[in-house]
Amino acid sequence: MNNLYGYFVIPFLLVISLVINLGIYPLYLEEPRRAYIALEMIFSGNFIVPTMMGESYFAKPPFFNWVIILFYKLLNSYSEWAVRLPTVISLILLGTFNFLFVKKFFNKTIGFYSSLFFILSGTIYFYFSLLGEIDIFYSLIIYLLIISIIYFHLKNNLAYIYIYSFFFASIGFLTKGFPSVIFLYITLFTVFIFDRQFKRFFSIYHILGIFIFVLTVGGYFYIYNQYHPIQDYINHLWSESAGRTVVENKLQSALIHLIKYPVQSIFALLPFSILVIFMFRKSVFNEIFSNRVLKIIFLVFIFNYLIYWISPGANQRYVYMLYPFFILIYTYFYFNHYKEEKFKTNLVKIFFVFLLALFLIVSLLLPFSKKLSNLPHIWTLSLVFSFVFLFLILMSLKNRKVLLNLVIGIIFFRILFDFVYLPVKATSGNSYKEKVEGLKVANLTKDRNLYYLGKDFLPSGFVFYVEREKRQILFKRQNIKPDNFYIIKEKNLKDDLKKAVVYSFKLKNTTYFLIKP
Repeated sequence: MNNLYGYFVIPFLLVISLVINLGIYPLYLEEPRRAYIALEMIFSGNFIVPTMMGESYFAKPPFFNWVIILFYKLLNSYSEWAVRLPTVISLILLGTFNFLFVKKFFNKTIGFYSSLFFILSGTIYFYFSLLGEIDIFYSLIIYLLIISIIYFHLKNNLAYIYIYSFFFASIGFLTKGFPSVIFLYITLFTVFIFDRQFKRFFSIYHILGIFIFVLTVGGYFYIYNQYHPIQDYINHLWSESAGRTVVENKLQSALIHLIKYPVQSIFALLPFSILVIFMFRKSVFNEIFSNRVLKIIFLVFIFNYLIYWISPGANQRYVYMLYPFFILIYTYFYFNHYKEEKFKTNLVKIFFVFLLALFLIVSLLLPFSKKLSNLPHIWTLSLVFSFVFLFLILMSLKNRKVLLNLVIGIIFFRILFDFVYLPVKATSGNSYKEKVEGLKVANLTKDRNLYYLGKDFLPSGFVFYVEREKRQILFKRQNIKPDNFYIIKEKNLKDDLKKAVVYSFKLKNTTYFLIKP
């Protein structure tokens, strides 16, 4: 592979593909919740206590909200772009660190491709990389925790094992709570026990690591306790973690999950997870266990993955930080055996060419879609990208860098996706409706206080856009005072308030009224 083309042009195109039109579509799913919790910290001036509509929020510690706040400040904007940029940067950093780590202990080619395979995994590249949610950032932190243990263990630097791993564990805890401690100790035990150096667990540096963790996490909760008792916070964080384990779920659900979860992982890592077929060989465990580094990585992956494998409440995003290790293993086997295993190599080639052909067909059909026919330059986009995919197919049929061709094809398909799908998403769906109504209500209540008459929560997207435009928290209230605006559900609108209705709107099959008594 040409160094300039492979190691510079492809990463450049990859970064471009991750940022095109990133800020044009409304926040949705968990994004607006993260975003407006960060807004409320800014508006209240309290960066310790996370709140939702002014009420304490216990489900997640605030570190990711602090990251969003940092990007709000750096970009001087409360935009969708600012909310999503941490995810993109985290994904790029995770791929970069993985490349450096794998290159150190294996080689540059395996490091380069295993990093690309992770970033280009279908669910990550075409879904989670588009969201300003917590999962990719948290995966970066836990990945750094794990590789710091492996790297410094292999370098025989005991002090750095504990300093770095406990530091990242503390950041992880302040991001997502107790799972960070589980990842920390499973990795430490696995590395020390199976590398026959368990005495390292009883090092004085372990106490130093605990001190770093207690100082960081304990320091935050000590300050938090000045505002509110921490017991409810800790209990909620624990229930968030325990609720996903086998202890809290029925045996039948656990057995079904045990079968489904690894299959879901393989599908989540498509298309390159097809390379796992190169591990289907009698000597697979001999090869793994004869290589000290590969053995440690394999065992660290298995024992960390096992916790979620037996936990019916676990989603795939909970193990994103483990994907790079699994990917490394099957990438290693591919590059070590693809020349000798012609049948598997040809099978992979057929699959890759089939995918490129699908990209070509989709590209050709775009102008004929009613939803897309009015997009600017749709015919030009269709023809240009169809030519790219056709060229890559022809190159692959000539056995010229089939793997690299698919990598390039997926990147170009994501660029096409950015230009075609994201503009449509920007003006459709529930998230668009929440944005439109949020901006409308904010404009109608300009220069006046606005409250919500109710005990439940309004849709997060709506709240974000109202708070962003008004630059104030949308508090809940149970009593009405004159000269203020209020949002109320239809079922709670009494006859004496009907004359005060200024505007009505519907979100997720629920009708709301804006009133000014």
